[in-house]
Amino acid sequence: MHDLNLADINDAWNRRIKYLAEPKGVDDWQLPSETIALGTGDCEDLAIGKFFTIQWGGKWKPELMVCRLGEQAHVVVVVDGWVLDNAAPNIVKLSARPDITPVSRSTQDTPADPRFAWVLARMDTIGELIAIKEWLEPPHKE
Repeated sequence: MHDLNLADINDAWNRRIKYLAEPKGVDDWQLPSETIALGTGDCEDLAIGKFFTIQWGGKWKPELMVCRLGEQAHVVVVVDGWVLDNAAPNIVKLSARPDITPVSRSTQDTPADPRFAWVLARMDTIGELIAIKEWLEPPHKE
């Protein structure tokens, strides 16, 4: 995971996890291992997967940003001003996304959103790290 760049991480989660909106009135936030096992997730599930892939890579300090995208609630990851978004194939600077209105920003140390705090409380860090690593780096054939 250490040699992946932000664009690779965004692409892997966007390409390999199928976006699946939750039914109206449902707002479940999945652990990365749950999203990987299901192969589906909505915006916050993909953002959580990207967040921890980046966090555990050790190069950057990501933020999980709950925002408004037009009239819709949306969740993205922001790293050094770059936005990783399941609704956009390429990462771009936040300043180039006037359609995004920030509502809250969370880090692993400061979970501003209670739903993100709930994800952190449920997490087996080692198990999640192993699930992401194995998903990103399939076993080598001998």
